Amino acid sequence: FPSHDRWGMDITPASDLHDVGYSFPYIFINKEQALEYKAGIDSEFLNNMLILIDRKEEKGNLVSEILAQARRNRAQLYYIAVSKFGKDSFLKGKTLLK
Repeated sequence: FPSHDRWGMDITPASDLHDVGYSFPYIFINKEQALEYKAGIDSEFLNNMLILIDRKEEKGNLVSEILAQARRNRAQLYYIAVSKFGKDSFLKGKTLLK
């Protein structure tokens, strides 16, 4: 996902951690274990984006609060996208022992 695209803020730290989570580890006992790990990484991605959004928001500034809500909505969409459609990307190159 583009880190600066229409956010008005940088989500690169959250995206980078998500990318690392999808890259390592690469050996799992089975597909179920791998997908359980993926679900945790996707959740962390959402949480990290929300942390960045909260840090950017200026409480008491109406424009900032409106932008923050729009950013939260977009973060939810990103989370839905990776959690629903990221399985093939996550499993690519992984070794499943069973």
